[in-house]
Amino acid sequence: MKKGILFSAGLLVFLAFSCATNPVTGKKTWALVPNSEIFASSYNQYGEFLKTNKVITGTADAKRVENVGMKIKAAAEKLLKARGTAGELEGYAWEYKLVDSKEVNAWCMPGGKIVFYSGILPICKDDAGMATVMGHEV
Repeated sequence: MKKGILFSAGLLVFLAFSCATNPVTGKKTWALVPNSEIFASSYNQYGEFLKTNKVITGTADAKRVENVGMKIKAAAEKLLKARGTAGELEGYAWEYKLVDSKEVNAWCMPGGKIVFYSGILPICKDDAGMATVMGHEV
């Protein structure tokens, strides 16, 4: 019985210290792995994805993805600075790529890696639509 209570108490303490506050939403989230490990894994997976997919560069659409991404970066930095949590972006290596694919998809990875598929561009129509897909308003 005593072991069970000690285990439960220890587990509660561990869980309490494993929670972190999301700097954007203010909600509690699990923080079992440090950002340094998450970012390293994210950057590796992102690099592997780019090696196996055709990245579109030098086009108006590719430049638009980059421009909207830079606006999102600036907005995130401004928000977190205003909240006094700018350090949360430490280790971010922002990057925005347009990939040649008919899929209607876009995604981001921890650390600021964002990929847009060319198949989603007709749905986005403009910068505001693209930013909405990325999860932010510009």
